[in-house]
Amino acid sequence: MQVKRLVVYASLLLAEEQETEYLNGLYQNAIEAGEKEVVVFAPTVGLSRPLYAAFHERFPKLAVQNVAATGPALVVRMQAEQAAGKYSADVLSSTDADSLSMYRNGWLQAFFPKTAEGLAEKYHGKDGQWLAYSFSVGGVTVNNKVTAGERPKVWKDLVEERWRGQAAIETPGHLLGSTLRLLVAKRNGVIDDAWLEKFKDLSPGIYPTGTAVTNAVVSGQRSMNPTAGYQVFKGAKDRGAPVSFIFLQDGIPTLSNTIQIFKNAPNPNAAKLWMAWYFSREAQALNAKHVYLVGTMPFAPAVEGVPADGKLLESGWQMYETELEPWRKEFEDLFKR
Repeated sequence: MQVKRLVVYASLLLAEEQETEYLNGLYQNAIEAGEKEVVVFAPTVGLSRPLYAAFHERFPKLAVQNVAATGPALVVRMQAEQAAGKYSADVLSSTDADSLSMYRNGWLQAFFPKTAEGLAEKYHGKDGQWLAYSFSVGGVTVNNKVTAGERPKVWKDLVEERWRGQAAIETPGHLLGSTLRLLVAKRNGVIDDAWLEKFKDLSPGIYPTGTAVTNAVVSGQRSMNPTAGYQVFKGAKDRGAPVSFIFLQDGIPTLSNTIQIFKNAPNPNAAKLWMAWYFSREAQALNAKHVYLVGTMPFAPAVEGVPADGKLLESGWQMYETELEPWRKEFEDLFKR
């Protein structure tokens, strides 16, 4: 038994050494090419600040610049860069929805880093144009004024009369976290049209952004967010917010977080290094510890507080390709009635 453990340990060390050598080689390529930064387009920096700092500490000759861009604003920004022929973005770190949008416009270039070897096929984007490095897990955030006995356990609990006027969600049709997690739940069969009708009839509060939803629950204006991201809850909880989180027993919706390189990246070598590093042991561990995202690599550590035996409801880019627009219209129309 001792010999077997030593063999496994030695092979792990070898893998780590190969990883380090590969990343150092990419770093050297960037430096020799005169690249001094990597420009990352992402919805927000937020909890990812420790990752940005760790990258710069490990590769000190490369600065990390973040540009907040996602959804329609991202498309407008990229269209302007294409028209002007002046490109600033190296990497996009976002969701399958943005990845598919960039792919359809022909703005991405495929790159598969050696650090991603072993990544399950389901985390490969269309035609290999992007990869999912992690996924968020969703559940219910409640204000602590909701007692333990009142808190929901399964999806059907969320449409009980006691929640009338108490839920908070993002604007239907905007395809943000609330609506996307509901789509994941529906396509996995844990809710249906009847559930959605009941939920709408309970008059949930509608808010323009996820931040506004979180603030409504934290302040007690509303009692719960039925489709919260665990990473958003943890961010609020770490700041002292009076909230708790429930992973529903019959299904935890997941949403992939993706990374890809732009076709006209001004710092292509630094971009490859950034993408490769996100699949490294260091970055996967930092994502779990600081951003509360579940890593997609086989060696990714567990995220504190996420149940190991939870029933995960998967999404995937195929959902965005064929189901997103019909769902957006369906959900938007539901709340117009």
